[in-house]
Amino acid sequence: MWQLPFLNLCFVAFLITHVAIQHSVSVFRPTESNYVLFTDDPVPSRTRVGFESASKTSPFRDGLGGAIDYLRDLWRRSIILREWTLERQTSYWGAIRAASGAETDLVEARFHVANAEVFDAAMGQKQRAKVELERAENYLFETQPLIVDKLRPALEKIRQELGAAKVDSESMFFEDSERYERIKSDLDHMIERVRFTKA
Repeated sequence: MWQLPFLNLCFVAFLITHVAIQHSVSVFRPTESNYVLFTDDPVPSRTRVGFESASKTSPFRDGLGGAIDYLRDLWRRSIILREWTLERQTSYWGAIRAASGAETDLVEARFHVANAEVFDAAMGQKQRAKVELERAENYLFETQPLIVDKLRPALEKIRQELGAAKVDSESMFFEDSERYERIKSDLDHMIERVRFTKA
């Protein structure tokens, strides 16, 4: 039998297909949790019992509108995660190419703000977002003595924005997530200014 490789391959393919079909039937079949118990007779002694669809326990209680909202939220979260992967690569290369310690610290602060945005807006983990904002704020403190005096007011403004975002992180919603984008944009401008400003 082992001398016929084609038949062995067909047997293995059949076996894998059979197992996959059994698994998908066991996973996707309707279960009792998809149905709820109901009674339609007001007299308790003659209660007729059956099962009906538990559409009320569905995650899409509002029908098509709820499903559309769910897909819109899923799309928004996936876009945030995709942007984060790009920002992670950008910050890695930015830190490598940084000409000074101040620029490196600002790139790291920006990366932690991007992390906070992902934890808050995409994952709903507000405590971890707050920790990332604290890390970004620490990098800004380390940057302060490394930059020229004329850039310090702009750095202080960004630090205050970070502090306000940290305080408000418990109550921020997606509509407020443009605050993260504004902070990242301010940090981008600060990185450029540090890069091209001579001490």
